[in-house]
Formats: sequence, structure tokens, C-alpha cells
Amino acid sequence: MSVCALVVCQAGLVLAANRAAADDLHKLSGTWKLVALERDGKPLPQGEVADELVITRLKGDNSGWQVIVNQDGKVRAEATIQPTKGEKHGDSTYTKFDVTYSKGRHTGKTLHAFIHLDGDTLKAFWTKPDEGGEGAEKTFHTFKRAADGGGDAAKLSGTWKHISAERDGKPLAKEEFDKYPSHVVITRREGAKGEFKVVMKIGEEVVAEATIKRSEGEKGAEENQYDAAYSKGRHKGMTLRATIQVDGDTLNSCWTRADERGEDASQTCHTFERVKE
Repeated sequence: MSVCALVVCQAGLVLAANRAAADDLHKLSGTWKLVALERDGKPLPQGEVADELVITRLKGDNSGWQVIVNQDGKVRAEATIQPTKGEKHGDSTYTKFDVTYSKGRHTGKTLHAFIHLDGDTLKAFWTKPDEGGEGAEKTFHTFKRAADGGGDAAKLSGTWKHISAERDGKPLAKEEFDKYPSHVVITRREGAKGEFKVVMKIGEEVVAEATIKRSEGEKGAEENQYDAAYSKGRHKGMTLRATIQVDGDTLNSCWTRADERGEDASQTCHTFERVKE
């Protein structure tokens, strides 16, 4: 084989590997449970570190994700991550990310993480905040993708106050806004994996109830779509679809009208704030 042919072949393999890595990044969204922790090849106890990552796409950003870091069911930190431009880790199977923290002990800082995704296994390490370079001490975290969406509990559960709504990008008039629930209460359904009960109220009156769970397939995992089966209210007996995203104490949800289908259907979007208890 000529040198030129060999170079072309190697370049093709590199491009194929880069495309595969890019495809893998699209599978980051989901809930990830910690299964192993090690440093310098030696196992470490897992009891005092974050045990779950909840990763969702940033709305309107094809290269960024929101990460909620949980420990024992409580939010320990929140950050946004994006691949670091123009940089590669020595081991090309890992992608380097800029990690900008909005909650937790690193709030306001941008650190770096190195992530390798292999099917339903995610392996990651962070250098200590005061260290840099590939020679820094590394603690490797290994996570497995959760199948039941259990990590949603830390994000969704609670009481949420309705603060704004719009349809097709235009704010709803007050008289129409007032017809929607002023509060929703979301609780995890006992004994039903990945399912939540949603109670919708106007004042103290319950006007609707539904059970929500992630839609099947990629739309549920990557696009934050949920099926909502109504048991009370004007949609009783119907299953609608909602796109729900939680950013800290803000919940955004978009619904197609009950009699419409498809991406071009008119959407009503609502913004809620978590009520502190």
C-alpha cells in the first residue's frame, strides 16, 4: 500500500471515529446511576459522592446539555456542559467538556470533565479545581443508564406556581391565562417506576389530574417528552403529549392542542416556578 493510500485510509478511520463519537454524544441525555469509583486503578468507596446524573439537552442548543447532580435523592449541583472547542484528551475515546456550574460548591466556575460513552455505560473524570493537564490526579466515575427514569423524581416532584404562558410565541391574554391551573402538584407514584401523579388546581379547587411518564424511545430520553393520561378534568380518558424541561426551580412545559397532532400543531407553553416549602 502506498504512503498516500495509507494516509487517506488513516484519515478515513479518524473521521469515522469522530463521527461515531459525535453520534454517541447525542445519547448523553438520560438518568445515570453511579456503579463504580476508582483512582489509579483502585476501587474507592461510593458513599460520599454524587450517585446520579440527570442529563438533558439545552433547549435550542444542539451542542449543550444541562446536568443535575444528585446525591441520596437531593440536588447537589447543577451545571451546563459543552464539548471544549479545538481540544482533545490524549485518549481520543474521551471527549473534553467545559462545565459551567450554576449551583453547588463550584457555582460560577467553569471546570473540565472528560466523558466516554459506550452504549449504556458512561465513564467520566474531573481534574481537581486547582490542578490542570492530563497528569493531574483523576478519579474515574462509572455510571449505568437508568431504565426507569427514576432521576426525574428530584427534578419534577413538588408544587409549581404558574407564572406565564404563551401560544405560538405570543403571551396569552390575562382572561385566557386565568383559565389554566394556577398551581400543579407533582408526586411520584408509589410502586410505578417512572410514573408521576400531577394534580392541577385553580386556587384550592382540583380541576384536573393526570399520570405522566416518559414517552418511549429517543423522544422520551432526548427530547423530554411525556405521555399524560388524564383521569380527571376536560381531557379525562385521553392521553396527551407534553414536552417538559426543568431548569433548577423553573419548569417549562409545552402541549399540543388535544385535537391536533404533529410538529406543526399549535403549541401552548407554560412556565412554572417551584414553590419553596
